[in-house]
Amino acid sequence: MDAREIKELCTPLATVTQKLITSKGDFKKKDIELLGQLSPAIRAAVKPGNAASSLARDISKTVIGAGAAR
Repeated sequence: MDAREIKELCTPLATVTQKLITSKGDFKKKDIELLGQLSPAIRAAVKPGNAASSLARDISKTVIGAGAAR
């Protein structure tokens, strides 16, 4: 896994986390659900033997599609 792929994985996580911080407790349920899904997805992507590039793209597309990463 290279730096670009790691950034691709971390950007949605950082975006969701920032939304939760700035919401000051008035967050959307989907952001909490996404946060719960991002952590295991990132762990799976960085496991040896996984197709990390493909997983990173899939994770980013899913989060962007859910409206959290933009």
